[in-house]
Amino acid sequence: MRLLSTLLLVFSIATLSAQVTDNFTDGDFTRNPVWAGDTVEWEVLNGELHLNNPAPASNNNSYLSTPSVAFNNATWEFRVRLDFNPSSTNYVEVFLASDIADLEGNTNGYFVKLGGTTDEVSLFESDSGSDTEIIDGMDTRLDVTNSTVYVRVTRDAAGNWELFSDTSGTGNNLFYEGAVTDTKHSSSSFFGIHSRYTSTRATWCYLDTVHVTFIQAQDTTPPVLVSATATDTNELLLDFNENVDIFTGTSTANYFLNGITNPATAVIDPADSSLVRLGFTGSGFQVCTSQSIDISNVEDRAGNAMLSVTQPFTYAVAVTTSYKGVIINEIFADPSPQIGLPNQEFVELYNRGPTVADLNGWTISDGGTPVIIVSSGYLLCPGEYVILADSGSLWSSYGPVIEMGLPGLNNGGDALGLRDSATNPIDSVTYDLSWYGGLPWENGGYSLELINPEDTCSLSGNWRASNDPSGGTPGKQNSVLGTFTDTDAPEVSQAQLQAVSIVRLIFSEIMDLATLLDHRAYTIDQGIGNPILASAVPEDPYAIDLLISGTFEENIIYCINVRNVKDCAGNFIDSHNSVCFGIPLAAEQGDVVINEILFNPYTGGSDFVELYNLSDKIIDLNTIYIGEIFEGTDSIFNEDRVANTQLLLLPESYICLTPDRQVQIDYYLPTDPGAIYEMSSFPSYDDSEGECVIRTDSGVVLDRFFYLDDYQFPNLSDKNGVSLERHDFNRPTQDEDNWHSAASTVRYATPGYKNSQTLVAAPGELEVWLEPETFSPDQDGIDDVVSINYLFQSSGWNTRVTVFDSKGRPVKQLQQNTLLGTEKGAFTWDGTDDNLNKVKVGIYVILVEASNPNTGETQNFKLGVVVAARLKN
Repeated sequence: MRLLSTLLLVFSIATLSAQVTDNFTDGDFTRNPVWAGDTVEWEVLNGELHLNNPAPASNNNSYLSTPSVAFNNATWEFRVRLDFNPSSTNYVEVFLASDIADLEGNTNGYFVKLGGTTDEVSLFESDSGSDTEIIDGMDTRLDVTNSTVYVRVTRDAAGNWELFSDTSGTGNNLFYEGAVTDTKHSSSSFFGIHSRYTSTRATWCYLDTVHVTFIQAQDTTPPVLVSATATDTNELLLDFNENVDIFTGTSTANYFLNGITNPATAVIDPADSSLVRLGFTGSGFQVCTSQSIDISNVEDRAGNAMLSVTQPFTYAVAVTTSYKGVIINEIFADPSPQIGLPNQEFVELYNRGPTVADLNGWTISDGGTPVIIVSSGYLLCPGEYVILADSGSLWSSYGPVIEMGLPGLNNGGDALGLRDSATNPIDSVTYDLSWYGGLPWENGGYSLELINPEDTCSLSGNWRASNDPSGGTPGKQNSVLGTFTDTDAPEVSQAQLQAVSIVRLIFSEIMDLATLLDHRAYTIDQGIGNPILASAVPEDPYAIDLLISGTFEENIIYCINVRNVKDCAGNFIDSHNSVCFGIPLAAEQGDVVINEILFNPYTGGSDFVELYNLSDKIIDLNTIYIGEIFEGTDSIFNEDRVANTQLLLLPESYICLTPDRQVQIDYYLPTDPGAIYEMSSFPSYDDSEGECVIRTDSGVVLDRFFYLDDYQFPNLSDKNGVSLERHDFNRPTQDEDNWHSAASTVRYATPGYKNSQTLVAAPGELEVWLEPETFSPDQDGIDDVVSINYLFQSSGWNTRVTVFDSKGRPVKQLQQNTLLGTEKGAFTWDGTDDNLNKVKVGIYVILVEASNPNTGETQNFKLGVVVAARLKN
């Protein structure tokens, strides 16, 4: 009696439902149940579903599927017969659960794989067509010429899977293949078979004895409204989470528009009983005006009545959105440290245009692969904002949000691009760390906000860090909203050679295309004159391509003068604005040298490395890498390409490479800010010692410098923010005496221009000479060191260099038993003694003792030098 009561209780809560049963004895797979797909490639043969492709390709796929919602508390059983030994190109996939009927498409679900490289029976999870093995069956179970395998798979409501197989084909000797817990997917729509095979296996597999069951719980949950969408001015589409009752669902008395008006009609969609279409009469819905529908007493097919609900909706009709109709209005690239907003990046869009924008199929990118914003449709009305973020729940309280895989935003800057579904450009912003306006905003926690959304030129001055106490204003009007007017004249910042007859000019701002297209605005020297054509660069409003009638030649530097062009805001370029370029040649060792390095920046600053083109070549820095070297080895690590597009370094030119251009400009006030180049990724050099290296993309090391903090001027009270400068391009890089701290008069660094400590000695008539004979080691950049130059005409000379004061007392041992070469060289004295203390003002004698063991010759040079100091007022 107790057993009977228990069974009655179980079946009152749940019923056992057979979802798919087919043994194909009726000789027909098109009904009871209906199998669809590659129907011409399958047949029923002797009571089995048989693959029979009359004209296979070299590698083919054939599938059939049938509707099945079995998933929770389900059991799948089937028999597969294989006429050949399976392989990596011949195997069968039996889909237990798939969200789509096309099993050759981007399925989401689970399937049993029979065969493959390891000839096993395994369970796989499919995520948009990307397959992952989750139960690895026993290898070689199907490694036979002919096999018949019976398969059973079970899954409970918690996502616990078990896989069994029986190679006798009877189901009486089931072998336990394994178990796993997987809840990646939560439902099913189809069951089916998918065979992958070569041309010789076009008839190789059979399916039989399909039996799919699951325990379906009794429905006690009322229906829930998922959405209400105005499909036109007089129709509202209601989407419920389950099929609704035909009587209560079509009763117009159960619906009220804005709490007042019943619809004229209520019709359940014949193809989907979870959809109800409400029809209204009268003037219709107002575009982009918030309205609501009240719903009550609607039941599902089990008789569960829903609670009363009021659902707001907005009618919107999308039209084609013009360029800058929708704009990027706020960027939250660096959420840490957390000020008040959630610790997650976002981008906010704003519809500044007069029409509704349908974001369906739109993409956003940061220079990489564009990411689809939404694929199911999203209407953005005029004057509305929407937040794009990885997590909808984090931002839903701030305003409308679209949950998507937002591209990772670089803290220091990125190039964001917004495109519609037809890939037409809608907006672009290339933001920079300097746009925040300095500390503390650039350290993180604050968003970048657009000041004037009506200014469509995307200039840095039109952006500012948020003033909101939380750090940003997602989903609402920006805190910095105001007026911005661009009054800065544009500059031509770079020339890139595109072909032997085409050069591209890059401007500092978005330009007015109409003026850019006038070829008479450009004059090229070397006898070329005006180009014959100026053409727009697709999707780059900063650039123009110029075509000449002839060709550019090697070993010639060409300069282009630009006039009478204006930027997007209407500012004309200054007269005599020019840029030079030429055909780049491959760099060789010594062509480009390391000329200055800042490895220990101020707090809030950043490293830099300055390069100098010592050759007569034009070097493309797109072919150059900068990195570090492991101590005591030649192994390069932590390296980055200098530029991702062509970047020309002309002969006898400097360029300062850094991860933060603006901070170098702000700190050091360089004479040529155009020579400061910000790299998107930059090596992180140690504050005390390390080795910087530059190489070509073919592996040629151009220069390398092992630096030490000890190379700095010893009397500096603070070495932070002080660069090491090279004295002489032609002296060896790894000559310690060839480096010195930058002068205080240039704020301790000269990024992008001539070093304050440049010291190039002119050859003298003597074999040893000083330059200068009076120096003042006060870090003012004027004669801070003395150079002891030497030039011997024969090899084998050893030298000792000692500094004596006026009373003949040694104060500094500069060199001891140093072997010299036959080329001109130099040692330097920075005015300190052996204890690294600064010597007093006065006269000193530098004794250079040279001897040559090969010839027995000795020479001594006594050279007087004055240590001076600037008079104080």
